[in-house]
Amino acid sequence: MSNLLLNKSSFIHIPKCGGSLIQGMLFRLGLVNHRYTTPQNGHLFLHQMTQSENTYNFCFVRHPYTWWPSFWHWSKQDRFSFMERECPDFDTWVQDYGPFWMGHYSRLVSRYVGDDPFYKSNIKISFVGKNENLYEDFKTALIKSGEDIDCKKIDDVISQVKTGLEQNDPGWVKKQNKNLNTY
Repeated sequence: MSNLLLNKSSFIHIPKCGGSLIQGMLFRLGLVNHRYTTPQNGHLFLHQMTQSENTYNFCFVRHPYTWWPSFWHWSKQDRFSFMERECPDFDTWVQDYGPFWMGHYSRLVSRYVGDDPFYKSNIKISFVGKNENLYEDFKTALIKSGEDIDCKKIDDVISQVKTGLEQNDPGWVKKQNKNLNTY
């Protein structure tokens, strides 16, 4: 997935924090102007999004307690070393490899929100939503961003997404991504 440039704001996608769901809602609302793409699937750090310097920028984070199992499950898809992929369960992986990965999530979030010790940035995050309050914080972010959208339309999309998720329709984000300008 990728970061998005909207009409009056930018969405910074931090991996494993609900970004695919948020992107799908933004596409459904018709707010996406451009989708950033890179060899790393568009996960740009804030200092790389130069067009976001004077916009309202928002992102979502996730409690590390739920982020870690999600990261482990995702990373088992050929992203870990062979030995790590052979761990039979999350607890074994934490015991064997946890010390190596400790601090990874904190460093990752710091870099995405512009607090990168290697790349200083004038671009700032305006709003940090929580995955645990995703729908409420999504609505708050859009209202605060000044995007031209009414609250009823946001509520309707949230309702559609919840219904789609209940019906187990995970492909709707990809359907919304088609034919979108990228740079």
